[in-house]
Amino acid sequence: QELLFDTLLVASMDETASAYGLLAESVDVAEDRLSATFRLRAEARFHDGTPVEAADVKHTYETLVGPYAAPGYATLLQDVAGVDVLDKRTLRFRFKQPNRELPLTVGSLPVFSRAWGRQADGKAKRFDEIVTDTPIGSGPYRIGPVVFGRDITYVRNPDYWARDLNVSKGAYNFDKI
Repeated sequence: QELLFDTLLVASMDETASAYGLLAESVDVAEDRLSATFRLRAEARFHDGTPVEAADVKHTYETLVGPYAAPGYATLLQDVAGVDVLDKRTLRFRFKQPNRELPLTVGSLPVFSRAWGRQADGKAKRFDEIVTDTPIGSGPYRIGPVVFGRDITYVRNPDYWARDLNVSKGAYNFDKI
């Protein structure tokens, strides 16, 4: 999923309990550790050209803790009380108890477009019903040729919005995976 969907933060491979902003340009953890506020980068875009917004992050959280996602997400996020959209680019995750790992945990979630899985009438399909719908990602790769149930090809997105960010330098060098 990291090929298709960007996350708020990217973990450091050589620093314990550290992460750097990808979709998020900043993160502020409350002094009492009961919330973390993320500010999204203005240039962050989904593959369809639409901006990544705070409402997309909230939608992702609600999808992942819902009944149609893998139950491991609900377990992973059990100490998250909710997500508040403060404006188009700012959101706050509220936590049930202080835990210094929770900002990193929520920062590592894939972010889905709210438009992914919408029907012609605008209504959203259940998450378990969008299996064959092409994802609207924001990551460095897009879905290429697919033989459903057998194989999938990921094709590098030459217009990847984050290709010049420091956290992306030197990565995503293959045209196809």
